[in-house]
Amino acid sequence: METNNIRHTFEIRVHTDDHIHASEHFHQEIESALHGKLRKFEKYITTAEVFFTDMNSRKGGPDDKKCAIELHLAGRKPYAVTAKGATLREVFRLSSKKLERVVRDTISQYKKRH
Repeated sequence: METNNIRHTFEIRVHTDDHIHASEHFHQEIESALHGKLRKFEKYITTAEVFFTDMNSRKGGPDDKKCAIELHLAGRKPYAVTAKGATLREVFRLSSKKLERVVRDTISQYKKRH
């Protein structure tokens, strides 16, 4: 997958629900940011999927955005993290930080056993 002339070794897909209208630039920004966070683990990763949801749809309200990231590691079960907050960027930042910790710990444990 090519984003901003950067070749990613694992696929990143960004999804939004019907109540979120995100531009192609936003999708590319998310892909680039996630790849940057996970770059050091890329040889273990096959696919990452990011799901944005507006939980209150048109009603709005505090913490009505949700980001779930599902990550597929080669030969392992998928891992998923979620975060809720007020903005799409906030929930992405929170969930990607959680995911980075999960992946780091999982790969560290794997390396210790092999």
